[in-house]
Amino acid sequence: MYKILLFIFALFCFLNPCIANDNFNNSSPDKRADDTINQMINHRIEIYKKLDLTVEQQNKINIIDSKFYDRVRPKFISNYVAVDEMLKMSEIPNCKKKDLKSKVKEIKTSDRKYFNEIKKDYRNEFDTILTPQQKKLYSKLKKEKIKEMKLEYKTNKKTN
Repeated sequence: MYKILLFIFALFCFLNPCIANDNFNNSSPDKRADDTINQMINHRIEIYKKLDLTVEQQNKINIIDSKFYDRVRPKFISNYVAVDEMLKMSEIPNCKKKDLKSKVKEIKTSDRKYFNEIKKDYRNEFDTILTPQQKKLYSKLKKEKIKEMKLEYKTNKKTN
């Protein structure tokens, strides 16, 4: 049971690193999804600034970013609802591990496929906008940002 609750907590952290914020924990799934998307926007803005994009590139990227966020938002909301349900289920004295495990497996399976598809579509469109030099720089910056976020996650995990 402890491992399942730990996974639920990790899933919740993955959906938004703002977990330490009490207002975030008590907010609606819609609000948490918006917070997650805003955090993604801020991370991307940091990277885009370093790419030295033209105005035309910025406009095209804004359009595909908008489409991307419109596609991921409903999934974030449904995941936050599922996390809330699992947390409620885990508080029930006769809660079965098997029920929580199947819910977690269901979420992981559907998410992986869904987000991989969205990521692929986004990346295909995004790559057509950048110059070869910008593509190389973007890949490098993205890897650095992921490394930074993993380190931040590990640090937050140790302090919680």
